[in-house]
Amino acid sequence: MTAYYVADRNKLYCNKLIIVNNIIKTNYQFIIMLNPKQFKQNCELFKKYTQVVFDEPTNLLYLNIIKYINQLNEQELIALDIACQDLQSSFSIEKSIGFKNFISL
Repeated sequence: MTAYYVADRNKLYCNKLIIVNNIIKTNYQFIIMLNPKQFKQNCELFKKYTQVVFDEPTNLLYLNIIKYINQLNEQELIALDIACQDLQSSFSIEKSIGFKNFISL
């Protein structure tokens, strides 16, 4: 068995490819926790999740998005990524039901 990790800096996970008897199996390995101090990197990642442009790392929406993404489980992160891919520019994380529920807690 051989395992390869393929990281994509535009996604929140690392894809693990496992080759067993020449059959490729894949599963998502979530290895990235967003750090609010990495402002530029996070803003680059957030371009696919929101149309809001953040000007400073103390922005409340910016910090809430980081907290929200960090608390998502594996299945929710996959769903978030699929929603971003399917809806593209019409997707906005701050308008999603999950984010609104998270903020209201």
